[in-house]
Amino acid sequence: MKFLTATALTLSLTCLLSSLAPLDDGPSAEEKAIIAAELPSYPFKTCVVSKRPLDSGAGPFDLVIDEHLVRVCCPGCEGGARGKAGEIRRSIERAVIARDRAHWPMKECPVSGKAYGEAGSKSVELVHGTRYVKLCCEGCVKVFEDDPSAFMEEIDASYIKSQLDGYPLKSCPVSKRPLGDAPVDLLYGTTLVRLCCKGCERGFKKDAEAIVTEINKAWAKAQAEKAKKK
Repeated sequence: MKFLTATALTLSLTCLLSSLAPLDDGPSAEEKAIIAAELPSYPFKTCVVSKRPLDSGAGPFDLVIDEHLVRVCCPGCEGGARGKAGEIRRSIERAVIARDRAHWPMKECPVSGKAYGEAGSKSVELVHGTRYVKLCCEGCVKVFEDDPSAFMEEIDASYIKSQLDGYPLKSCPVSKRPLGDAPVDLLYGTTLVRLCCKGCERGFKKDAEAIVTEINKAWAKAQAEKAKKK
């Protein structure tokens, strides 16, 4: 028979006993905005403290720590998340970079407009919220951080453009109607979502993760079929 270690047993009991307790009075309007912005590209499916699935302790529970989203499985993990905030944030940034580096859609720096590696400059990788950003040099970092929104719009447009060719769905994932000649294009994290009309945006937001999973499966199927033809 396998036995839990004392640490694992204590952690499991803590999560179980605290799963019904509220974290606090709920997020403020500012915190809700941070959660909404960072949730679509949050990199982990497990609790940053217990390493259990996020839905294993009546969760997920979304915290805002040092102005960034951190997800835990139960209220009992909140203290651990806050106590290791810096370490956890660094792990989130590493995971975002590892996940998104290969899919960066731009060939030129969104700040300077220069090609990466031009004149021997060394490119810089950073994470804005839970989004990967690649700049051409250290000199562009401060310019980006002074007004990220001015550059994220261009980055978002690049992600959308890079996924238009070969987009795997011909119908709206919400209404199931044909996309038509003028679909509404939006991003969930870095994934392109095409809807048949503005009216479907509300339906998408209600079930965003499931719809994006459906889109990603369609991409995988299309790529597999393309590989067979080669």
